[in-house]
Amino acid sequence: STNESYAAPNPFSPDDEVCRIFFKTGKSQSTVTVKLFDFAMFPVRTVIQNASRSTGDVIWVTWDGKRDDGMQVTNGVYFYRIQIDKDEVVWGKIIVLQ
Repeated sequence: STNESYAAPNPFSPDDEVCRIFFKTGKSQSTVTVKLFDFAMFPVRTVIQNASRSTGDVIWVTWDGKRDDGMQVTNGVYFYRIQIDKDEVVWGKIIVLQ
């Protein structure tokens, strides 16, 4: 993949801060989905789904450390998956420490 991604702060504490997931689409116009998974690869949170982004520069989304049901996640390793235009996938890792 020519696209790069990182999360900051990493590790992060949901009690005190939010985690930003930075990435580039590499395109002037694209559709982006960002999902988070726990260590067992069970879905935890859909941050954005089929969101239109109109820049090839670095952009970011925010994760507050909560699951889709609004409950805060436990300490551990979480993986994020960025899907760009249904053909490009970028993976990354976030460590949660409270």
